[in-house]
Amino acid sequence: MAMPKNSAKRNEILRCAYRLFTESGYTKVFLRDIASEAGISKSLLQHYFPKKNDVIQSILEETLSISFEYVENLIPAEGELFLSLSVYTRLFWESVSKDKKWDRFNINVISHRELLESWIDIIYRWLRSMKDSHLEQIKDRDLKIALTFSITGGMELYLYRDELQVEVISICEQITTSFMEILNCQNDEIQATLKKTHEMLTSKNIDAFTVFCEDKIQWLNSP
Repeated sequence: MAMPKNSAKRNEILRCAYRLFTESGYTKVFLRDIASEAGISKSLLQHYFPKKNDVIQSILEETLSISFEYVENLIPAEGELFLSLSVYTRLFWESVSKDKKWDRFNINVISHRELLESWIDIIYRWLRSMKDSHLEQIKDRDLKIALTFSITGGMELYLYRDELQVEVISICEQITTSFMEILNCQNDEIQATLKKTHEMLTSKNIDAFTVFCEDKIQWLNSP
């Protein structure tokens, strides 16, 4: 009979892994390091997360699912595919850019192709789950291509934003614009989406989003 998994222990493992990934980088952290940091054996760690990739996947899944939850509370109406992606992108990356530790962690993630691909896949599944008339006209392959191109390009800009002196808001708008252009949206629809996003989001929204994530994600603010 399999040993039950303790949620408190799981969160402690994720808290330790998040801290190590942030401080040392994903490639330099191993399961033995996470186990040592959490004060448990490697075998017990592997009861929760058999591979290091399982740890980072759990962190990504939880972080993004909480982000999506906030967006869905903000945009409850159906049929808001493009606006939802635009709002999520602005909320998430503006919030991340204002927190040095969260910023370091996410830069570490998007710097690794396989992790960025996992990130894109999580967003893809979220968008595909929406009840939106646009989705009936978009093939799975086209949706994935649009996401991959727009997010990969946007994250490259994010990595070098200081060097290029590019504002985070501009990067987020470029992601939305590229995504919608690839899916053959007209310019007036793109501009309307960006305008509505701008009208919806203020510094108050960004702060509220950050607090929402901190409250929901128990391991995020590790000591």
